[in-house]
Amino acid sequence: MTIAIDVSKLPMLAERQKALEDQLLIEKIQEEEEAAVSALEAKYNAERRRIHGEYQKQLDEVLNPLSVELEKIRAPFNDRITKLSGSEGFRINYDYDCRLVLCALSGLPILEEEAVLEDDKTGGQIIRALLPFPIEPVFDDATDEVPA
Repeated sequence: MTIAIDVSKLPMLAERQKALEDQLLIEKIQEEEEAAVSALEAKYNAERRRIHGEYQKQLDEVLNPLSVELEKIRAPFNDRITKLSGSEGFRINYDYDCRLVLCALSGLPILEEEAVLEDDKTGGQIIRALLPFPIEPVFDDATDEVPA
């Protein structure tokens, strides 16, 4: 079963047909370009891989011994840091630098389950228990439930 569609009433029909012809011509030109450059492009890529391999070999020869020396120097420092890193139960900023999250007022570490207020402008957090006044929740939307 064949369905005939009358496109004669579409706006800009001639422009649409010209755009389709142009697209087909562009695809043909791109195929011709690919055929013309494929051999030289393959040679180019092979040469690039060869040069990169030689360069990587030189880097490894020079830098690997230095990396071993650096690791030997760093090991005692890392051991000392690991022994002091027992900060379980405190909020830690894992996204950036793995440091404790500190209260913006007191400078003390914030416990994981501790109630805090966050400053929208600075992102700083304040331990709720440090504030001498009650903080009422702010409801921006009428659909939010109001506590009983």
